[in-house]
Amino acid sequence: MPRFLIAMLLIITLASCTETDSSSPPEAVEVEGQGREPAQESWDWEAEFQEMKTALALGKEDAAKLRAAFESTGQEIETWWEEKGGELIQHEAKMKQAVKERDLAGVKSATAAARPLRQEITKLIKQRKQELLLVLPPESQTQWQAHQVADMFFDIAEELQLTDEQVEQVQAAALTAVESSTQETNPRAAAYLKLEKSIEQSILEGGQIAKFETIKRKNPMRSLRE
Repeated sequence: MPRFLIAMLLIITLASCTETDSSSPPEAVEVEGQGREPAQESWDWEAEFQEMKTALALGKEDAAKLRAAFESTGQEIETWWEEKGGELIQHEAKMKQAVKERDLAGVKSATAAARPLRQEITKLIKQRKQELLLVLPPESQTQWQAHQVADMFFDIAEELQLTDEQVEQVQAAALTAVESSTQETNPRAAAYLKLEKSIEQSILEGGQIAKFETIKRKNPMRSLRE
């Protein structure tokens, strides 16, 4: 097999294993061959809590319940990293070193060892984040889901230079999209696609529409982002 094909296979194998949740600590993203491991950091739940508290304009009682849930979840994730994180970091460091050395067998071996741990922590974080919402009233849960769906659009729409009025319209449209997507197989993705359709039909103006068509072509998997 040509060497460039081997290199490509190594890179693809590495990428397929190292997709991470934004709340997980940074792994060994650079292997310099000196046996050094990156510092392990806990999930910074405080920032997410503050974002949720502000976006939902939570009262004192609901905010206290949410903070307690975040603290409990943060401690559980931190405990996981204390117990198993070192092993995961070690496997992924070996994997990256194997890629650097174009050692296909080494990549496969380290990938197989790292995968169940990576999947375990990713699943744990995703489940616990979903459970966090359950401490809030149903209407607040829906509002937060709408906030997240709207952010999916805002994350790729900076160059559209939306007006303040358009931002408010997007936020309102996101709430409508979420409320009408609860029975879909993938409610979040369905809500986002409905939001996009509403934005294109009723909110964007003139040159913004053409710019957004270009943005969509550059982000074909945008509705599936976490």
